[in-house]
Amino acid sequence: MLLTEKLKQPIFSTTERLVIDYLLEQRLAIANKTIKEISNETFISPSILIRISNKLGYRGWTAFKKEFLEEVNYLDTHFNNIDANFPFTAKDSCMKIANKVGTLVQETVTDTLHLLHHDDLSQAIRLLDESPQIKIFTSNINIYLAQDFAHKMTRIKKNISIVSLDGEKVFEAANANENVLAFLISYSGENSSITHLLPILKKNKVQILSLTNMGENTIANASNCSLKISTREKLYSKVSGFSSHHSICLILDILYSGVFSLNYQTNLDHNILISKMNDPRCSKLETLKEERSDM
Repeated sequence: MLLTEKLKQPIFSTTERLVIDYLLEQRLAIANKTIKEISNETFISPSILIRISNKLGYRGWTAFKKEFLEEVNYLDTHFNNIDANFPFTAKDSCMKIANKVGTLVQETVTDTLHLLHHDDLSQAIRLLDESPQIKIFTSNINIYLAQDFAHKMTRIKKNISIVSLDGEKVFEAANANENVLAFLISYSGENSSITHLLPILKKNKVQILSLTNMGENTIANASNCSLKISTREKLYSKVSGFSSHHSICLILDILYSGVFSLNYQTNLDHNILISKMNDPRCSKLETLKEERSDM
């Protein structure tokens, strides 16, 4: 759940509600305002601001303000041109649809990169590189997105598998140990076929890496490291999952590239050598041509 959504919950008093309405209306405008200035403008005691912060699980106003500003900045400065749920209309021409979908992809890339933070990304790459075995737990279309990632990782000698059958997920989780990295992919963060595995994984001391939405959710809360998917789509009311799918693919490509770069020349030489041995393709297009030598 997003912080701006939490602020709309019926857990606040009438007085607290007045301050919250002010915050949601002012949004980024409070960035340079002190707690005393906000108090004067709302005619509310500074203690009310602290009380609201505490109710939401923050130690104080400063911590709450920092996260609030980060979230509203994300919500207010991304996807200004295209609705991720309905990027085109029934009246749009095929070329207009093409341009709108293309713009959606471009905005998704920018949005996803904005959500990436150095320390989290570095930790995720380290977990993938150092884990003797990686098991991906996901479902539906994300299985196909994960297959491409697993294919790339396998080519650089990483022991990785996808647990796609719901009936086998419990067995795979129960058989995992501290040498396994569980890689969980879920846009909602509440996928029941994955969340019920969390106590099992925790009991077996399995480290957890996840890709999920930017809000607070069960899977993110249980993860050792969690990276954020572009979060603009409804679960069901949409033309398709264009944005979330492109966001997941981008993050997976970045993770693969990060792991690849740790042993860049070795991985590159290995991939080129095996590809030349295995791939008989040729092309008349100069851009695609390779200089091939006898093996």
